[in-house]
Amino acid sequence: TLIGNGAFQCNFAMTSGTLSSQLQSIGNHAFMQTPLTSIVIPNNTEIIGSSAFDGCNNLQSVVIGNSVTTISTRAFNSCYNLQSISIPNSVESIGNQAFIYCNSLSTIDIGDDVSHIGDEAFIGTAYYNNVANWINNVLYIDNHLIKANASISGNYDIPNSVRCIADAAFKNCENITSITFPNTLKTIGNYAFHKCFSLT
Repeated sequence: TLIGNGAFQCNFAMTSGTLSSQLQSIGNHAFMQTPLTSIVIPNNTEIIGSSAFDGCNNLQSVVIGNSVTTISTRAFNSCYNLQSISIPNSVESIGNQAFIYCNSLSTIDIGDDVSHIGDEAFIGTAYYNNVANWINNVLYIDNHLIKANASISGNYDIPNSVRCIADAAFKNCENITSITFPNTLKTIGNYAFHKCFSLT
């Protein structure tokens, strides 16, 4: 079973819904700009399509089932009232800007098996904007390195628990000269060190 692209897009009366336990895929833009307040992604669902819940401004609660492997580009863009999300170990990839501008999103848990985190996946969230979450100008979520501030310089030692470096994580860090990688590291994202001109 699947929900096709744009199936319920801009259905302004849809405040709630129950998804079939047999649902395998949620299409692109499937629920975009609907007034849903909560959604439970069933345990059999594997793919959340691009912009599937984009602009669902009333969405406060999202439960992601333990078979989801892909959260696609801008899947939850601008879900302004979403405050927390737990991404299970089944998820392998979080797309570009997946949670961009979820400006109330202050609690984020990411399973260790996530091997790809797209560019700007969490930019504009409350978690991203909270300076207390940046350690020496670098933002982590659990065992994943999300973003480094362009101001960092010299050598940088990535902590020994880190498993994934997100896409473009160190992009434009022009003054960083060397990086020490831990043995735990599994993935270095696309353009992770793009325009790090001093890196040797």
